[in-house]
Amino acid sequence: MNVLTKKNIKKSVKIAGLLVGACILTQGISREFFSEKIKSTEDLVRIIKQEESLIRRDNIPRTIYLTYGRTEWGTAGSGSLGKGKYIIIIDKERNRTVIRHELYHVYAGHCDKAVEKGNWDGWKDRVRDEFKARMYADFGLRL
Repeated sequence: MNVLTKKNIKKSVKIAGLLVGACILTQGISREFFSEKIKSTEDLVRIIKQEESLIRRDNIPRTIYLTYGRTEWGTAGSGSLGKGKYIIIIDKERNRTVIRHELYHVYAGHCDKAVEKGNWDGWKDRVRDEFKARMYADFGLRL
């Protein structure tokens, strides 16, 4: 006989949480490995245009500069260069998912907020903004 006790409910919630977390992690990993690879500058520009049309929600003009390289944060990054100008830096091993992630930072205002706050100082902002960008890149969720 299975009795609903506080202990059983807590155990069930933990198992459900682990399953949901595993599903999210697996989906993110599979998106990373099976996402369209960027093989040339033409691919990069084409993917940026396609993804930008999906994420843009306003008519505010933005200029996005693209460059290959590495950042102090890792293999990809985005930042504000001032009034409506942004830069996305990626290494040559990236894919569509990374572009979606970095475009989310630009269009959600994370890059502008980082400049206002002094280069994205707060850990709370960093964790929250990275989580939101990851959820958009992997699942298309705008949080």
